[in-house]
Amino acid sequence: MKKLLNTLLLTVFFVLGSVSGFLLPVYSYEVAQISGADTSADTVIADSQNDFSGVQGQDNWFYGYYTNCGNSSSFTQMTYDTSGWWEEAETQPPWTLLRYNGGNPSSNHCAVRRWISEVSGDIVITGRVNKNDTSGGDGITASILVDGVNVWSQDIAYNDSTGVTYEVNATVMLIL
Repeated sequence: MKKLLNTLLLTVFFVLGSVSGFLLPVYSYEVAQISGADTSADTVIADSQNDFSGVQGQDNWFYGYYTNCGNSSSFTQMTYDTSGWWEEAETQPPWTLLRYNGGNPSSNHCAVRRWISEVSGDIVITGRVNKNDTSGGDGITASILVDGVNVWSQDIAYNDSTGVTYEVNATVMLIL
């Protein structure tokens, strides 16, 4: 049975096993899938857009930011705003936030959507990332980390509303 993780990448930093995805400046993402290569049928195990909630850890999803981009040990959880997004601080700037379908990093922090895996083995992560607000900024960098290791990274130009699709093969270890 194939296991799938559906997730969105915005300002993305994913940690699998933990899978973390982070983005630098405003981005949007579409559903990404994580498939277990050792199974015979497709089974969705996580969907970052459909699973998005106002509760840290619900369905193993955590919303936060890295104070040191790319360093998973600098992960800090965000605060949920009842308007429907996670934010670094209730008083802005720095405007680091995550919504169900995107987010916004700041000049100091990478917005991170993190999923903690309950499975281990070979996986395939697929999806698309693009710049949502093409009227400004200087682009974004989207990255995917698996167990703290950067397995994919892509720069997206400030005016690139099309973005890129990606397919990443990785092995995730169960964290107990």
